[in-house]
Amino acid sequence: MAGFLLCPCSAAHLTNCMSTPWPPDLLVGHRVGVQPGASIFSQGDRIQSVDLVHSGLVNIHTRREGQRIHLGVRTGGHLLGSVSAILGEIHLFSAVAMTTCSMTRVPVDHFHNLRESNFSLGLRLQELLASEINSQLDSRAAVGAGNSRARLEQLCVDFVRATGTECPDGSFKAQLTVAVTELAVLVGTTHEHVSRLLSALEAEKILRREKHVLLIPADSPLKKRVDDRKRLERPLTTGAVRST
Repeated sequence: MAGFLLCPCSAAHLTNCMSTPWPPDLLVGHRVGVQPGASIFSQGDRIQSVDLVHSGLVNIHTRREGQRIHLGVRTGGHLLGSVSAILGEIHLFSAVAMTTCSMTRVPVDHFHNLRESNFSLGLRLQELLASEINSQLDSRAAVGAGNSRARLEQLCVDFVRATGTECPDGSFKAQLTVAVTELAVLVGTTHEHVSRLLSALEAEKILRREKHVLLIPADSPLKKRVDDRKRLERPLTTGAVRST
């Protein structure tokens, strides 16, 4: 498969990759490396596995009436495809690597068997599915606003929430590992328009760019949105696992 490097994975190595380990029985599958721009799965594909992300950034999106709709950014700890696997047999959205990603492909039959037999994992998935609904409703609300600026602001919130760290002064910063061209594709507009929007947001002190760093100041209106989403998606005490 283009964009993927396949190799066997070991439970011990995967456990060390996570801040809080998954149940050992889940660590069955193959470790894959995904190159930037590679499709992990596409909307409508038959589900063959769920993908446990260890590192990297993944964009998830859907298409409605020919329009690409950004749903969010996912990073280490997310279980891509789990929502679709629970609800049916095909993927409900598409996932594309934004940066080099490392993940484990867990066979969907094994995922279902474990979900049905492991009560603790089932409870975790229920709470995390609820968080995912909140997250995607937030993203769809920005799309419903009908303007490129709202979509760009939502993308910045998603990006900082996924990869950012909070500074002592209350601001958030994140490595900006995607080019303006890629941001334009995600927002659904042109490179030139995204550049103008970013300049306007900087002039209004809503965000700052410092070389390859995206910074949201403590007094920015986007800061509260990052805080709200981080609170909704707080790790469970039984494991830092997020579902998608």
